[in-house]
Amino acid sequence: MSEGENDYQWFVEPQDDFTNGVIFDLLQHFGMDEDCGSFKCADGEDRLLWRCDRRVINHLKKSYTHTNYKVWCREGQGQIRPSFLDQKKPRKTRSQPVHAKPNF
Repeated sequence: MSEGENDYQWFVEPQDDFTNGVIFDLLQHFGMDEDCGSFKCADGEDRLLWRCDRRVINHLKKSYTHTNYKVWCREGQGQIRPSFLDQKKPRKTRSQPVHAKPNF
């Protein structure tokens, strides 16, 4: 990991029981502590979050398409906020090709 990435702490908020179980299993698979608790976020809300690292988040995104979760992060000692990793990239749309008029 680069030095900058070490300044971030990552959290996952499951939105359903199935996802909660998947996250628990992934943390065990990667040999991480099952660190789940209530954390106060930047918006003032307390949320039940799993503390994890990017491996867990990346694995969730690539391998578990039927999971429902939000990704949160904290930079240094800052507040926990929604993460850019949780954002879906907008789909690129193809513009319609311009058809040349036939020369008759």
